[in-house]
Amino acid sequence: MIPSFKWLAGIRNVWAEWQASGGMVAVASRLGSLHLASRAIESNENPIMVTGAAHDGYAIRYVNPAFVRLTGYSADEAIGRNCRFLQAEDHDQPELELLRAALKEERKVHVVLRNYRKDGTLFWNELSISPVRDVTGRVTHFVGEIVDVTARRQEQEALQHQATHDALTGLPNRNLLTDRLRQAISYAQRYQRMVAVAFLDLDKFKHINDTLGHDAGDQLLKIVAERLSACVRDSDTVARLGGDEFVLVLYDQANEDITYHATQRVLSSISEPMVIAGREMTVTCSIGFAVYPQDGQDAETLIKNADTAMYRAKELGRDNFQFYTEELHSRINERLAMETGLRRALEHDEFELHYQPRVDLSSGKVTALEALIRWNHPELGQIEPRRFVPLAEELGLIHRIGEWVLRQSCRQQAAWQKAGVADLPISVNISASQFLQKDFTTLLARVLRETPVEASRLELEITESLSMQDPEASIRVLRELRQMGVRISIDDFGTGYSNLNYLKQFPVDIIKLDQSFVQDIVRNPEDLAISNAVISMAHSLHLKVTAEGVESVTQLALLADHGCDEMQGFYFSAPLPVEHCTVLLRESRALPMEKLGRRQVNRTILLIDDEPHVLSALERILRRTGCRILTAKSALDAFDMMAMHEIGVILSDQRMSEMTGVEFFARIRNMYPATVRMILSGYADVDAVTNAINIGAVYKFLNKPWDANELCAVINEAFEKYEDDVQRLSRGMERRVVAC
Repeated sequence: MIPSFKWLAGIRNVWAEWQASGGMVAVASRLGSLHLASRAIESNENPIMVTGAAHDGYAIRYVNPAFVRLTGYSADEAIGRNCRFLQAEDHDQPELELLRAALKEERKVHVVLRNYRKDGTLFWNELSISPVRDVTGRVTHFVGEIVDVTARRQEQEALQHQATHDALTGLPNRNLLTDRLRQAISYAQRYQRMVAVAFLDLDKFKHINDTLGHDAGDQLLKIVAERLSACVRDSDTVARLGGDEFVLVLYDQANEDITYHATQRVLSSISEPMVIAGREMTVTCSIGFAVYPQDGQDAETLIKNADTAMYRAKELGRDNFQFYTEELHSRINERLAMETGLRRALEHDEFELHYQPRVDLSSGKVTALEALIRWNHPELGQIEPRRFVPLAEELGLIHRIGEWVLRQSCRQQAAWQKAGVADLPISVNISASQFLQKDFTTLLARVLRETPVEASRLELEITESLSMQDPEASIRVLRELRQMGVRISIDDFGTGYSNLNYLKQFPVDIIKLDQSFVQDIVRNPEDLAISNAVISMAHSLHLKVTAEGVESVTQLALLADHGCDEMQGFYFSAPLPVEHCTVLLRESRALPMEKLGRRQVNRTILLIDDEPHVLSALERILRRTGCRILTAKSALDAFDMMAMHEIGVILSDQRMSEMTGVEFFARIRNMYPATVRMILSGYADVDAVTNAINIGAVYKFLNKPWDANELCAVINEAFEKYEDDVQRLSRGMERRVVAC
């Protein structure tokens, strides 16, 4: 306890003596000493405050004039408040925990805190707290003494800043740069991100120093430092190593595109004219890049490799940048070429449209064509839209390109119709910015009028994610398009997290099942389940479903079997240039009807074993059952068989290379629920098989070697079960249809 504050405890002692003596004489001398102590506190140069104890929330009971002078708060403004109000919103201070612990334990404590005056300015202070106890030893108050140490802390921070920052520019120096870069690498390693290190050197800086003097050179370096800092994010670091060498640490990079944009900003900013020593001049720089993790695993290596790349940039003529990684450097150069080329592509007639057919899965005939833009770059060759469309959106060129696609598609539709080749709808992809531009419907009406094409022969494809960016606006535009007679399809369905409440309000005609679900539909029960759900939902909303990216007959057969309306993909045709597509249409090319759906033959069994002699032996025995026998040497082959044929019973070996028989059955259990699944093996993991039987993945487990008569009897029993299950599932489906 601070000695001068014994008067607080003394007050209680005086009162006790007053009561005991019955008069003033016995305590007069004590009151005099307490008055003297009070005067000493009032005149103390250090701020003093007295607070209550825990029972009254440590509220301030007294502050001296020095407290008022330091904080700017009057005694009336402070008394009754908890002293934490001096911390403002700055509660993240480690020593606050020490203070709270001491108060709770009713003991002395000495801490250093950041506090704030009434006008909001910061002051650092050393705070000493002591408890005040009454005659019984109970803590009734706490006394605090504040020592303002702001000046001392500022001196320490200034010294620290000098040790970590460049004196001329105020930028971080090599020491702080290394520390920041190590932190960035640690973060990137943890979250699998990239860190880009740019080593920048001014071109011909020595000439400026020699001709204009070092003062002019220093002024130039300060301007460059300011410009570099303005080019990057607050989380990035700009450091000066010395002379005219600077390093940028571009923190948490997702891909090289972000690095590319930062580089463009730097080159452009540095080359802006500046006035040095009364003269206007233009300065350029050379930049070398190294990227974590591919170009180095530590700070020193990344800086060294970026420096090496910078010298390569100087060798190639200065005022440019080079990547240490040749592959990355090549991609950036390609992007530069694409950006330059995109601005002239329309004028130079470098775009063309290819057309990919959509095919009806009930008739096998072509029902529509999707127009897909291609760019014939004079140097890079043909470029697909996924590589240049995002760049066109970024550069603000997508509206012009989109209008060109609309016009060209409508003209081609009209040309095919006039030539008697075909009168099929043409489907055109619409970008987000194009779809939501104010005059889109006006533009579309003008294109249809000028081409001329009937609105019903044009179909617009919008992505699911685009439609959900602004659902209310999307609904409004879609209704305007519907009034015009234009058909609408939602592309990439299943990837955009649609709100089904909005989806039912969209006036659309077709949902396109995204190819990511089609790709593995034959072997992945989740993809098949999602595809079935999309098909069922679309049909309940009276919409057609087109499966995208169909590349195999097994995918085609399974989709057709599950009620998908149309397919589009390489299995039937890749996107074709106009002349090749014209040939396809003139020939009336169609899908063979036998490919559409799974083949249904009574009592078909599939035998799976990777040993040919076992398959042959089983075939010989099972011929007496009269069933149709199919064979597969692996689980992967079996998936394809299941997609192509209606199979009632499967007899599989347990031990196979890609997966066990139990694992295979666990996958197809939900894909083909009626199919009866049996294991025939000389070896089995008893626990796995037992569990599979318990959950219904396996109907029976049979041991090798087998008895021929018993095996045939079991197979006949399995077919009877299959036929009963098919009838039961059919009745359930009929009840659901009636209920709907």
